[in-house]
Amino acid sequence: MKTLLKLITVMIFSTQLSYAALLIEPYLGYKVITDGEEGTKEYDTKGIALGGRIGYQQLGLMGGIDFNTSSFDLKTTTTTATTENDASSSDFGIFVGYNAPILVRVWISYYLSSSLDFKNSTESEYKGNGYALGVGYTGFPFISLNFEYKQKSYDELETSTATSNLNPEADFNEILLSVSLPLSF
Repeated sequence: MKTLLKLITVMIFSTQLSYAALLIEPYLGYKVITDGEEGTKEYDTKGIALGGRIGYQQLGLMGGIDFNTSSFDLKTTTTTATTENDASSSDFGIFVGYNAPILVRVWISYYLSSSLDFKNSTESEYKGNGYALGVGYTGFPFISLNFEYKQKSYDELETSTATSNLNPEADFNEILLSVSLPLSF
């Protein structure tokens, strides 16, 4: 009897897993930092973002890994001056979401590692983490139009001259408009 029960359990779970699909979703977007600040400095920027999500999707639920990178001109405003620097950022994290049958999908991403690199008189790299909330419209064949709100906090600063975590706190709020190609295999 125990063997029969184990066999039935294995068959049920293997049937359930057979409906799971590998999700690969590359995306290209336009990023706007709506609010970025570090002490008395304020940041503003717009740029192109490239990324992807890979994971599994089953019965509308999806989850996996999210990675994106972008490069842009970072405009820094202080009380005395405004400067522009070449900058780049990258985020690596996990996501979970739901692909609704009514042409809408929603997800949340938690970035375990987020970095912001920029070059001014010295090269600087901020490190931290953050999260994103996203919604996508899937009414077109093969593509999804996406809107994401991201909030990132940086608490470690490395420069070409020193590493510091005394008070480098910087917070950024971003909006990402993107087009993605969610593929399920």
